Amino acid sequence: MDVSSLAVHFDHDLPLGDFTLLPPELLECIMSQMSPLHLVPMMLSCSILNALAHNERIWDRVYHSTMPETHKALHLAPNPDYWKFRNASSIKFLYEFAAAKTSATDEVHTVMSVMKKYSDNSLVQRAAVYILRRLAYYPQVCEKGYREKIEEYRSTLGREGAVVATISVLDNFKEADIVAGSLCAIGNLVIAPENASMLKERHGIESIVSAIRRNSDSFAVLDYGCFALCNIGD
Repeated sequence: MDVSSLAVHFDHDLPLGDFTLLPPELLECIMSQMSPLHLVPMMLSCSILNALAHNERIWDRVYHSTMPETHKALHLAPNPDYWKFRNASSIKFLYEFAAAKTSATDEVHTVMSVMKKYSDNSLVQRAAVYILRRLAYYPQVCEKGYREKIEEYRSTLGREGAVVATISVLDNFKEADIVAGSLCAIGNLVIAPENASMLKERHGIESIVSAIRRNSDSFAVLDYGCFALCNIGD
């Protein structure tokens, strides 16, 4: 796992003991129950634990316990084309989320807090735009209560700065996958009329068109760019 750019700070003198002597199955169970704030330093402590942590099941479970609403949204979405729970970007976002979360803040607020705090970090933004696109999306076949929750999330995300943040991603990042993720998030967010109005006021349409022109060789950018523009028009 390439985690060299996670930029996680921890106490190098933490007395971990020799966990590498435990059976891998038991280690997987232990790691799956850990907080990201403890699991990431453990993962970075040696090559054996790093290799063991390259396991989608572990991070799937840790996401479930740390960000349950996001975890559910990610699993309900079809074809998670850019997402793996074990990706360095997913782990970096989860770690920073756990560091920022308090008992007084809900999940959506904390997601936006992390996205805004690390606005120039490509790892965080790559995960953030994907999380936003899923928190603002519900499949055609889903429970009424979940649909209403996502509609509420769209409005809350708009108030918390998601529209402004995704426009900023379009303006400041060159990586096609990050741009495409932001465009898809915008397409879902602007289904809420107040978010569409905000995007127009912030010259978001110009940013979308510019992103499409800069990435004309990326099918994902063209696809999600058209999706966003169509939803603004609606």
